[in-house]
This record gives sequence, structure tokens and C-alpha cells, in this order.
Amino acid sequence: MKYLKLLQKTCNSIKKQSSRFLSSILSDLALVFLSFGIFYYTFVQLLPHLEVMVGAMTEGLSGEMNDAFYSHYHSALGIIIFFILALFIVFVLVKGSNYKLFVLDKKEYWRYMLKFAGVNVIWGILLFLLLSLYLNFVFSTVMALNPLISLKAAGLLFYIACAVVVYFASLSYVLIDKGFLKGLKKAFVIGIKKADILLWNFLVVFIIVYLLKFIAMKSPLGGAVFGMFVLLPLIGFNRWFVKEIIKKD
Repeated sequence: MKYLKLLQKTCNSIKKQSSRFLSSILSDLALVFLSFGIFYYTFVQLLPHLEVMVGAMTEGLSGEMNDAFYSHYHSALGIIIFFILALFIVFVLVKGSNYKLFVLDKKEYWRYMLKFAGVNVIWGILLFLLLSLYLNFVFSTVMALNPLISLKAAGLLFYIACAVVVYFASLSYVLIDKGFLKGLKKAFVIGIKKADILLWNFLVVFIIVYLLKFIAMKSPLGGAVFGMFVLLPLIGFNRWFVKEIIKKD
């Protein structure tokens, strides 16, 4: 009953500020296009280096080829670092502006953006550590005769761990507006204390993301339409739902 009342309150809040809600969704869409643009540019720049590296590994590295391999390896590494930094900057600028201008309020914009960048460094490090642990496990499992758990189970645990990080990160984006460390701490407190209410919307979003993978594999166009008209509005609604719960708290 409490959950349904909060859903209704969120719907009423969106109706009163429908232009801001629509702008928030369009901002998410812009972030998707920009991210794909950065990825495509990086892939085009990276591909020639990867081709040389794979060719050198296939043919068996001589001293001369070894030098060529490492030359292209360092170039590829620089491109990947550029990709990560560019994606981080675009995410902070677009997503941070989305929260501050369309979900919260416009006061002290740049102060919030600095806090948004700082908190995402923390979440980014956590996600990087999770990815490193997962990849190390995959490599060790391939070589092991009797792994402790299967790759499928490890993959599921990895996705769950990433979902947990996304859950607390989403709460922190609203809470850091009133203070960085205080907001970060409250993200964990409220995230655990009100999990019985908050988790339902996040679960729906995570399920939709999971379904989107299968839809996109069968029909890229269908996946794009599904993501644009189903996933993005759900993510936008969840942002406002989180804000209503935190306002109430």
C-alpha cells in the first residue's frame, strides 16, 4: 500500500513537471548517442592496431615483429585510456546536468557537478575492481580442471554485484546534492533501510535491461525502439521515484 501511494505521488509530481521529465529522458537519449559515437570512433581507431597485434601473434613473433607488436600495443592502450576518459567526462557532464537541472534544482550547479564527478570516481573504481576480479576468475577457470563454480554462475554473481553498485550509485546522485560525504553515507543507509520499497523499481529496470539484450540480438532496430520508448522512460521514472522517497525521508 505504501509503495502504491509513492508510485501515485511520483506520477503526480511528473504530471506537474512534465517538461522537466521529458527533458530528463531526452538527456538520457543524448547520452546514449554520445556514448555510441565515442565507442564507434574508438573502435575505428583501435581496429588497425588490433589487426597488426593479432597478425603478429598468429605468425609467431620474431624480434622485429615483437617490436611492432609492442608499438601497436602501446598505441592501442592509449586509445583505450582515451575512450575511458572521454566516456567518463561525457557521462559526468550529461548525467550530472540531467540530475541537477531536471530532477533536483538548479542552485549551485557547478558545486554539484564536482561532487557528481567525485562520487563517480568511487563507483567507477568499484566497477573496475569487480570487472578485474571477474576476468581473473574467467582466465583461471579456463585453465583449471575443477573450478569452484561455473562460468555461468560467476557471470550471474558479477551482474548482481554490478547491479548493487548501480543501485547505491543512483541513490547517491540525489543525496550528494546536500553534502558529499553525508550524501554518500546516507545512500547506503537509505538504500538498506528502504530496500523493501526502492528495490521493486530497480528490479523492473534490471529485468528490462536483461530482456533488451535478447531483443537487440534478434533485431537491432527493435532493441533500439524498445530501449527508447520503454527502458529510458522507466529509468527516468525511477529517478523521480527515488527523489520522492528521499524527500519523504
